[in-house]
Amino acid sequence: MRVERTQIEGWVSILDTHLRSMQTCWPSTPVLSALRRLQPAKRRGGNKFRGKMDTRILKLPRTSLWNLAEMDRDYAQAKLPVSARVVLDVGAHAGIFALWALGTWSDSKVVCFEPHPELAQICRDNLAELNADVREVAVIGAADVPVCVGDDGLVSLYEGKRTLLGTSVHRLGWQKESAAARVKWMRASDLPPCDVFKCDAEGPELAILADYKYGSTVSALLCETHRRAEWPQLMELAWHWGLEMTRCNPGRNGCVTSAWRRA
Repeated sequence: MRVERTQIEGWVSILDTHLRSMQTCWPSTPVLSALRRLQPAKRRGGNKFRGKMDTRILKLPRTSLWNLAEMDRDYAQAKLPVSARVVLDVGAHAGIFALWALGTWSDSKVVCFEPHPELAQICRDNLAELNADVREVAVIGAADVPVCVGDDGLVSLYEGKRTLLGTSVHRLGWQKESAAARVKWMRASDLPPCDVFKCDAEGPELAILADYKYGSTVSALLCETHRRAEWPQLMELAWHWGLEMTRCNPGRNGCVTSAWRRA
């Protein structure tokens, strides 16, 4: 996989160039605005960068541009809580959402779950010295255990055909047929309590959320479903948790990104 390294001040031009190639226009200001809020945080144990914001070098896989666009297009536009202490990031990829979350909620700790070995290491590097914990493990709901967990106690991980962004324990049509790795996993029911739950694992979201024990206390849910039939199920689950939708963006291939907060 080709990894690009870029500075924060280059994100705007890189993102704009990429989006113009798709004849799409999304603002990039909210992403940088949230990230820049990390810079002045000087409290002990808080989220801060080692030097100036524009001198921190991040590892950005090419597909991270989609993550940046998602922050602007969906999450930055949603009416989310003004504070959060614990944020869960299931499907953390390179840590782009985690960086955005740390900038948006300056007192938060983000717990990331990313099973792909290469992406997990990039995520660790990007979140170094910040208030984040990266766990290299797949999160599996009970409904997926019989079909995903093998006799060796591991799960197969399938990379996307075009990008690592599509890596999943499921094969939805845009994953490669052969497994890239056998990885460790944990039950969704063992996830800790949180204020904000972001779940985007390319397929197993509904099974994960259905097993989460603390949905009734979550302040906000950020989720991307990847099958059209799952959208009504997500709405029912979110309403059961006592949440109301503040943002919804239908995408390609039946994918829907949505944001929910406590009513």
